[in-house]
Amino acid sequence: EDAAGKIDLLAEILGVAALGYATRLKQPLAVVLYGRTAENGKSQILELARGLLPPSAVVSVPASKMADEKHIIGLNGKLLNTADELSSDAISSDVFKAVVTGDPVQGRDVYKSRVEFRSMAQNLFATNYLPSFKGGLDRGVRRRLMVIPFNRTIPMNERIEGVGRHVCQQEAD
Repeated sequence: EDAAGKIDLLAEILGVAALGYATRLKQPLAVVLYGRTAENGKSQILELARGLLPPSAVVSVPASKMADEKHIIGLNGKLLNTADELSSDAISSDVFKAVVTGDPVQGRDVYKSRVEFRSMAQNLFATNYLPSFKGGLDRGVRRRLMVIPFNRTIPMNERIEGVGRHVCQQEAD
């Protein structure tokens, strides 16, 4: 019954990403598409999000790898960060908050000097299980997370194989 509202919300999230505005919002948020069951559309939403932006603007840095300077550097200059699964590894609360809000972080490519930058990427994750956070799930982390429940398994007769990619290729407008 909440499908129309979720569609509008996801369209706004993707618009924010496309405009590079994610970390410039008054209250920037990382978005978690959460559904305990499979085949509920989370992966297709991620595929759609990736396909609506140029490949050079998209990266996949899992939240659990953001504390690693060799991974976090991948966010530099990207508009969208997606990950198909949030791992069971605990997420570093302080680095996660800095990335979501666009505060300065440091990273480096292997064999190169460290670089300070501000992430501008909209973080969009999908998961069947909500992750834990090093340092706990404090109020600062909670207010930077938007969890969107995907609570309906799509029946076989309603599924469209590769619908996310199809929309990007055939119906992007």
